[in-house]
Amino acid sequence: MPSPTVSVLLPVYNGERFLSEAIESILAQTYTDFELIIVDDGSKDGSAEIIREHARRDERIRFFQLKENCGQFGALNRGLAEARGEYIARMDSDDISLPRRFEIQVQFLLSCPEIGVVGAGRKQVDENLKSLRDIDFPLHHAQIVINLFFGAWSIGGAEAVFRREVLAAMGGFNSQVLMGDWELYCRLVARARFANVAERLYWARRHKSNITATRRKRLNQEWRDVRASWIKRLWSERSGDRLDRLDRFYAGEKFSWAERRILRKDLNQLVSALIATNCLEENDRNVLKPEFARLLESSMPRAWQMFLHWRRYRLGW
Repeated sequence: MPSPTVSVLLPVYNGERFLSEAIESILAQTYTDFELIIVDDGSKDGSAEIIREHARRDERIRFFQLKENCGQFGALNRGLAEARGEYIARMDSDDISLPRRFEIQVQFLLSCPEIGVVGAGRKQVDENLKSLRDIDFPLHHAQIVINLFFGAWSIGGAEAVFRREVLAAMGGFNSQVLMGDWELYCRLVARARFANVAERLYWARRHKSNITATRRKRLNQEWRDVRASWIKRLWSERSGDRLDRLDRFYAGEKFSWAERRILRKDLNQLVSALIATNCLEENDRNVLKPEFARLLESSMPRAWQMFLHWRRYRLGW
């Protein structure tokens, strides 16, 4: 069979409750030139039979069954090894992709050859698909990188679409960690540019068995380890005071006028280090200037913020 344009990787472990909805949301895509690679990661429930039933009805499904559980990212690597598409898309077994997801993301990658990974906005829903909140990610690479550095949401995992060569250059996912998406992005940041489309194309279920709800302590430790490695690449000298100020600043702490002057230097040094390590380009500074200005103003004491707001409203400057 000819190679499809998109290979969709869907790992499953004991996912029978929501699996059919996830599969059907992929099969219902308006963009149809894809293969759906489903890897059953040693499930003990009825997941395998659900997959076989769908595969009998749609030849775009390719089913691989692992004898032993190797974890989500190990299963993704198995699927990646079987993928034939130019683009690699992610999908989780308890979520929903909206019908135009691949149509919009593939068109974006076709029109923006400099982008290696594109995400999308998401809606967080409960077990019954009742809306909990909307999540909109930053659209530009520079904003995504800064958010990644500070550990904030910036580009989702399961709603991402990659150029195949980008993933191949990284050797795929790290199967030894829980936060494989974040760890991969922090490795990729010096090799590929990121983007998000503005549309919310993905519904992510939040329920008691989510990894992020049950193993948060390990996830937090993994993030600290990944970030420490990134910081070591950015700065060879000791930078504890600078990082402490930047972290407190990004967490919304208030600073005095003198401290904000130091913070401006800290932010410039951070951007310069990201440019020097190929995580950003020189023209990305212009994207970050208004973002940093907004954050610096929000770090002022409340009385100063109220004065600046009055000055803009009354005097126009």
